[in-house]
Amino acid sequence: MRSFASLFVFALCFFEVALALPAPMPGNSKAVAKKSAGNKKANVHHTTVPKKKSAATKSKTKSKSSLSKSKTTSSLGSGANAPSCPLKRPAPPGGAKKAAPGGGNKRASPGKGNPKKAPGGKKKKVKRSDDEFGFTTLGRRTGSGSEFLGFHGTTSSTAAQYTSAGRTGKHLPILSSGFNGADAELGPGLYVTDHVETAMFFANSGAASRKLKDASIKPMVCMVEAMTSSAWRTGTPKLWIPHDMVAKSKGGKNDPAILKQQADLATCAGLKPEETVRFSVLDLVNAAAGNKQVTGNQFAIPTTQFNKIYIRSCLDITGKGEKDVLKYFEQQGWPDHDFNSQKLRTDWAIYA
Repeated sequence: MRSFASLFVFALCFFEVALALPAPMPGNSKAVAKKSAGNKKANVHHTTVPKKKSAATKSKTKSKSSLSKSKTTSSLGSGANAPSCPLKRPAPPGGAKKAAPGGGNKRASPGKGNPKKAPGGKKKKVKRSDDEFGFTTLGRRTGSGSEFLGFHGTTSSTAAQYTSAGRTGKHLPILSSGFNGADAELGPGLYVTDHVETAMFFANSGAASRKLKDASIKPMVCMVEAMTSSAWRTGTPKLWIPHDMVAKSKGGKNDPAILKQQADLATCAGLKPEETVRFSVLDLVNAAAGNKQVTGNQFAIPTTQFNKIYIRSCLDITGKGEKDVLKYFEQQGWPDHDFNSQKLRTDWAIYA
């Protein structure tokens, strides 16, 4: 009897548990599987994809950059002669370098390192002639790498100081005045011209004024050279000054506002004004009228760049003409040697 009662209670409990479980709905197992798969997918991608800039945002950014450029341009001043910025960068001498075929830097081939010294061999010393140092070659490019630049007119006393340094291989000395130019219309520095007649004019006028104190003073034209061609061409900043920015005398002194414009122009080109060689035409009247030049050009090299040039040869021009001077120096003058030519503007890397 007891076993029957126990069996009855067990059956009743089983029936209650069966009724408590929910009956499976048709297709419910598939929905559950799909839902769990979707959850798995959603959990995989947690990175945020950056939004693309809209056209409005792009135009806003562009306008900001153009505004900053215009601010740079306007920093040169708002005068009629204020230069535009940026300036045209000069092309590198010899044109742009071509990339090596195949691209990238070439690696040294195995076995092609530095050549070995000959066994037991000492390098034979080669005696260098005076010509190679340029003492007897008047301004032509020599083994020392010098390069003819132009002419400078001065007096015999000043020329003696220049040549005493130059003939021993020393650079141009800085005189007590700090510069040697008639009116420093391109700023302080040594004034050099491609027009030999202009150099002769300044030599004669300088000697005439000094002869009142010293009768032995003579007019001298000197040949100016770069000590090394590479240092002059690629290591010396140069800038062409427009004809309407050449500082003419104003009240006995050069117009400081115009000289400041020149300095601003150099800064605009990314150059340091105190280190920049400034070029301009000499014939300002015809340049302003758009007519053909009748004289050449000039440049002023500041004292900070005197270590790049020297003067080794000067000539007393008393009773001599242009052809005599050119023949003595074995050089050509303007227009054959023209600072404003495309060749020299490119070779010398002059900003314009």
